Amino acid sequence: MSILRALCIILLAGGAAAGETTVPVFFLANRGQAPSAVRFMAKGSGLTAYFLRREVLLRAGEAWVHVRFDGANSSARVEGTEPLPGQVNFLTGSAGQWRESVPLFGAVAYRGLYPGIT
Repeated sequence: MSILRALCIILLAGGAAAGETTVPVFFLANRGQAPSAVRFMAKGSGLTAYFLRREVLLRAGEAWVHVRFDGANSSARVEGTEPLPGQVNFLTGSAGQWRESVPLFGAVAYRGLYPGIT
């Protein structure tokens, strides 16, 4: 399991009240529903995470965690892995602003972030 996925799961579990049902963490590709610098988003009960090319922003409740990959390759790729069944639709604004059939993933991987690490 990746460190970032584990961190999302820990934050998710910590945000749930005793006996509260939680939604598993899943990752969404950005198809225009978030600012263009965001490559993927994670959603879960009380958790939102934004995965950018060289950084991650995590929000659990009112707390924010900013993880920056100093010295990382500016052309690193952020990819969804472990495709999940189903898709998400963002039907806000006029029909031209809708984002439909956004794919879901069980994890996100950074490729080429640092030399020699795949």
